[in-house]
Parts: sequence; C-alpha cells; structure tokens
Amino acid sequence: MATLSGLAESDIRKLIRYGVTQRIFQEPRPGVITHSAASLLLARDTGLHDYVATCSDELWQAAAQTCNAMARSPALESLHRLYVSKK
Repeated sequence: MATLSGLAESDIRKLIRYGVTQRIFQEPRPGVITHSAASLLLARDTGLHDYVATCSDELWQAAAQTCNAMARSPALESLHRLYVSKK
C-alpha cells in the first residue's frame, strides 16, 4: 500500500490502525487486516464510494474553514441579521 500510494509505511500503518478503531477494517489476529462490512461496501458500491469521497474531499474542507471565514469577515453577521430581519 505504501508503494502504491507514495506514503511512508509508518503513515499507512497509522491510517490502517485508525480504520480498525473506527470499525472500517478488522484485525482478526495481530498483524492481519481484513475488510469489515463497511469497507467492503465502500470498495464495491461506487455510488457510496463517490458520496464518501465528496464528503471528505469537498464538504470536510469547507466545514474545516468555516470558523476561519467567519473570523475574517465579521461583517457577514451584520448582513445575515439584516436579511433575517427583513423576512
């Protein structure tokens, strides 16, 4: 996996370990990683895979920057109040 992804093996191990803790993968015995029902579904269902990819690639990035955007543009709160008061 490290060779295919270009990531360090230590990073791959951390990501897989995280996947096990989140029940995305299973570790039936030490050092052996297998699919869980969730990862198997993600691997086989292209629609679900695309949805998860969109959420993680696009929506997560936007959500992660929301507070920064609000801090940089405090005037937006005033515009929101003006808009809401006109309804």
